[in-house]
Amino acid sequence: MSGVKLVSWSDKKIEEARQDVLRRANTAVDLARVRMDAELRQNIEALFKKAVDNYYGDYQPLFYSRRHSMYHALLIEEGAKPNEQMMIGYDPEAMPFRDGGIGLIGQAFMEGWHGGAGSGKGHPNPGVPYWREPLDVWTMWGHRAEVADTPPQDEFEESAHIYDTTEGPARWREIVSEELAKQGLVATVR
Repeated sequence: MSGVKLVSWSDKKIEEARQDVLRRANTAVDLARVRMDAELRQNIEALFKKAVDNYYGDYQPLFYSRRHSMYHALLIEEGAKPNEQMMIGYDPEAMPFRDGGIGLIGQAFMEGWHGGAGSGKGHPNPGVPYWREPLDVWTMWGHRAEVADTPPQDEFEESAHIYDTTEGPARWREIVSEELAKQGLVATVR
């Protein structure tokens, strides 16, 4: 039997189709990554703000004045390359003590203390934060400072973990599916 060999033509078309689908899929994933990074940043900032709001709402100061510097302590560093994770940290310089020291992020954000100083001349119980009195003069040792039931760092990191293991992956699948559809591809993203 004689005939025309069409295999080379069909192999070429199959390979072209494969490359086209891969190109569009890669484009969709790249665009999804950009969207997800932007959403992730917004969500992390919102979770951080909520933890700080809850901390500030835990105690209304009678013996010190708030500067609300904790809102500025979050550091988010984007990955330098695609597929590098976003890094989250805290800026100790964003929360200086009134004397310029940088330990307040540990005392307030990480441990949950509401003001106070843990050391100083004549301190009644070194290592335990006490308020200085009178307000805006700070010349005498007053009462032991209040401490939050849950430090803001603990609340923030727990909320971020929950987001990272539940809402985040679900949102990633939605975004990738949307971007694939924009590229004319339909797929189930797992």
